[in-house]
Amino acid sequence: MRCLGCGVDNKMLLMDVLRGDTMKLTVIEHQIYMCSACRHIARRLVFRRGEVPITHSPVTPISVDTLWKERIAARGTWRNAVEKLRSRQIDIKERAVAAKIAGWTKAVEKVRSKQAALAEQAACAPSTALRARSQTFERGRSPTSQSANTLRQVETERVRSRDRP
Repeated sequence: MRCLGCGVDNKMLLMDVLRGDTMKLTVIEHQIYMCSACRHIARRLVFRRGEVPITHSPVTPISVDTLWKERIAARGTWRNAVEKLRSRQIDIKERAVAAKIAGWTKAVEKVRSKQAALAEQAACAPSTALRARSQTFERGRSPTSQSANTLRQVETERVRSRDRP
């Protein structure tokens, strides 16, 4: 092991090992190393595998036919699971499309109702505007000249009010 203090290789000596006693098998060890050249101390955390004895279980003979039957059943089960997943995905997509169409339908109906209301207002408004114009033309004045005359009158009234003490 290399010393992190001086960089010398293979001079670290194992001084102490502290084992965790919280488990039945010792898994974690704290190892303390000291460099023989510079006396630098390093602490390392080491995970140890417990020694598990190898046991041989008895072999039970199984016929090939039984294995193939289980394998075929498993293949059918897989096919059913995939089909179920696909059908759910298709159902989710169809619901999303239906919700989108319903949203657009609501928006179109809202726009159509607003258009109908505006058309109704437009049908009522021209008749009143035409009446007002026809009345002003009957008097011999156009609407623009009438508004210009009223502006002149307002201006002359202001000037007269300023001149008065």
